Amino acid sequence: METILQEYCCTGICISCVDSISKSKLILADNSVDLILLDMDAMTEAGPQLVHDFSGTDCVILVNERQAYLAAEAMRAGAID
Repeated sequence: METILQEYCCTGICISCVDSISKSKLILADNSVDLILLDMDAMTEAGPQLVHDFSGTDCVILVNERQAYLAAEAMRAGAID
């Protein structure tokens, strides 16, 4: 099974897109990553522990107005607003 759904590279910046937390962990194990963008559905899949799993890498968690409670859970786990 292919890990990366899509990968874009331009001017020295590479962006990889995956569709699961487990696939993102495989990329992190083998590559240097500067920033992770997470859809809040990923937080729902993995829970607040995800903040600790990705510690040491900057993460931006994207939420909508109906998911504010999940953002609060992430902040209790160590995320910053």
